[in-house]
Amino acid sequence: MKSEFRERNPILQSMVQMWTKHSKFTYIWVLGPPIGVFMAFFLSRFPYAKVYGSLDEGAIFPQAVWIDQGFQPYRDFGLGHPPLWYWTMVGLWRIFQISNPWDRFYFAKSMSIFFLASTAVAVYLISAKLYRSRIPGIVAASALFTSWNSFYFGVSATNSYYATMLAVIAIYLCLKEGRMRVFLSSLTLGFALITRHSVALVPPVFLLFILLKSPRSQRIINLTLTLIGLGLPAVLVLATYYPSILSDQGGYVTGVVGLGTGLVSGVGMSPLEKWSIFVRTTNSPMYILGLAGTVYYLLHGVDLNRSFILFCVLALMMPFFAVPTPEPHKLLEAEPLISVVAGATLIPLQLNPVAFTRKKVSPIRMSQLIGSVLALILLATTINWHAEFMRSEVSGHWNPNDPRNAALPSVVQVVKENTAPNDYVLCSVPLVTVLADRRAPLGLFDYNLTSACEQYNVRLILVGPFSEAFPEDFLIYVSQNYRMIYSFPYWGKVFVRR
Repeated sequence: MKSEFRERNPILQSMVQMWTKHSKFTYIWVLGPPIGVFMAFFLSRFPYAKVYGSLDEGAIFPQAVWIDQGFQPYRDFGLGHPPLWYWTMVGLWRIFQISNPWDRFYFAKSMSIFFLASTAVAVYLISAKLYRSRIPGIVAASALFTSWNSFYFGVSATNSYYATMLAVIAIYLCLKEGRMRVFLSSLTLGFALITRHSVALVPPVFLLFILLKSPRSQRIINLTLTLIGLGLPAVLVLATYYPSILSDQGGYVTGVVGLGTGLVSGVGMSPLEKWSIFVRTTNSPMYILGLAGTVYYLLHGVDLNRSFILFCVLALMMPFFAVPTPEPHKLLEAEPLISVVAGATLIPLQLNPVAFTRKKVSPIRMSQLIGSVLALILLATTINWHAEFMRSEVSGHWNPNDPRNAALPSVVQVVKENTAPNDYVLCSVPLVTVLADRRAPLGLFDYNLTSACEQYNVRLILVGPFSEAFPEDFLIYVSQNYRMIYSFPYWGKVFVRR
């Protein structure tokens, strides 16, 4: 089927024909935009792969190291996330024989950048398929580029963009035709489900879409393949960690129940209040353009594929509305599809420019064109804002000279100098313990810190950077049984046993 864009633009159609006459230009025309999108995201984030910036990676990355050391999550230590990201990191470390803790940390951060760039390519491909044009695809990827989450979590050693990439790729595959695509898309979404809980509401939308899209004679087969694809990864996890994964102390059930309880209770402020606060504070054009794209969908007809995208957006936004106050990272999985909807604001630009000189353009078409031009202006003006945001972030805690980054190697060195390789070290940010290659007093979510220090004979305690996270009785215990030897900016005080 010819592109709507080409049909309305004979000039562009002739240019495409000229370029595609020669095979070498065909490759450039087809592969150029997605490669450009990937490189733009990867190269802009890669300089920060050696900077500790996300608080989440201070807790999530060490858990992967513990699994590589032979400890079992949900039994030996509490884990609030599904295990696929941890399995992937451990597997890659072993394949590439990465054993140095610092190298493992930088590698995990680099892989997050790769997952982010791959997500952006999937956003481009979904938009290009929905709108049959590369221009909305490039605009959608550009809108995602301005996301705060794509910078903050895109360079963090966490499972965030791994789950997002898998979910978006699954949605792209689902838009394709063919029975094998149904199974592959379902299997990919199943892997996303064992990476993060926040994609748990997408499968019902997935099942409904496949039911409506499939011919009547193939519905039972396609639904069966979908259920098998979604269920296989879950069966793998249960077979690996049963029965500890179902215990209350293991953390997995707590995470699922917490998400479900929040969705049912609707705690905190109203969804509209949360949305308005978040849009005002982030200043990202992605959300404004996403709303404009949704309006365009509703006014000009929504086909099955676009309805599928809209309902997936709503499903992925539910965790954001379930928490009491706006939390930007709860929209992380929804942002790529919000960017896809934002690309719809450029559809009216697919007008034949010759028509303006040959015949009268209707007021509706003219208003659409003006809206698209305004959308482009909005996107362009935010480039300067995004650059300023990047500068402020880089000058802040993403700056290698910031205390949390500059002092981290010294903190690790102090831990190594004052402990033996088999000593136990307790820190509110386990990243320090792992980078120092020391042992951590592991435990489930209900374990007592004071008892753990006695049980494991903890040699060194780093009270910080979140000293308020420790109970008052534990701080009294530390002052009575340990002596302070160092104090670092941001990281807090280092105590060794008396």
